Amino acid sequence: MVMNDKKNMILVTHSGSFHADDVFAYAVLMELFSEHELIRSRNKEDWEKGDIVFDVGGGEFDHHSVDKIYRDNGIPYASFGLIWRKYGKEYLTKWFSEDQVEEAHKQIDEFFVQAIDAFDNGVNLIENTPVKVHTVSDIVGSFNNLVDAFAGSTPDMISFYQDQYFVEATKVAKQLLENEIWGIANQFRAKKTVQKAFEERTNKALVVLSEGCSWEDALWELDKNEEVLFVVYPKPDGHYIQVMRKDRNTFNARKDLPEEWAGKRDEELSGIIGIPDAIFCHPARFLAGAKSKESILKMAEIALAE
Repeated sequence: MVMNDKKNMILVTHSGSFHADDVFAYAVLMELFSEHELIRSRNKEDWEKGDIVFDVGGGEFDHHSVDKIYRDNGIPYASFGLIWRKYGKEYLTKWFSEDQVEEAHKQIDEFFVQAIDAFDNGVNLIENTPVKVHTVSDIVGSFNNLVDAFAGSTPDMISFYQDQYFVEATKVAKQLLENEIWGIANQFRAKKTVQKAFEERTNKALVVLSEGCSWEDALWELDKNEEVLFVVYPKPDGHYIQVMRKDRNTFNARKDLPEEWAGKRDEELSGIIGIPDAIFCHPARFLAGAKSKESILKMAEIALAE
């Protein structure tokens, strides 16, 4: 099959109900190949027309076989991951410089793509939870519920709505993927700010940022000895102190804010701390705020001394 130089591309996937993996795969492809035709079909004749056939047809981007491809960590690829593996770096070139693309591609796979691939392959990543956790795969798949409203219609009408809602789901998927990409882009931009503050700290347990930014990932990378307990940063409505979590997979802090601050606000919190412009402390003791930098640094001093 000869690729059409990115123009007038024919993209083919299966018809009927859709899942997050084929929807996200299409979200990537439609961005790369703006001039394309989408065919959703289970007919072999239609598959043979495609320049790229995904999640169906048994080819390079179809994972429905006994010969699944697995990542080193054991998570199998679904169509989203297979498309991302081949086209993801090209997709990212409009967001990142050449020296950043490799790392961004890796992070998107680790923190976004793999979970979607896992659920589509029947790998349960959420166990022993007392509540229903609505995943990205659930959100995208819920568009099939809209099709079910037409269950009494003719097969052609149902197929029409399946195609329509596949496209609508893709718009949401594209936005979710771009949100994740922007998050990583913000981390890259923040890294210099965080590194400067980390290197200039006078107390090893406290990092004071000159601006609000996505600081956690950069600090986890920099703070090899796990010395940082709190981070102070400004926002338009004041200054904040936030705990440093133990790692990405927990909400547990290396050190919580003082217990007597929990859930307190304004005058009550100010009276406890002894400063006039304290704003609040979250009941979970991971975040607190004050109007001035001087006051938030005083709060940091008290929290460190506890």
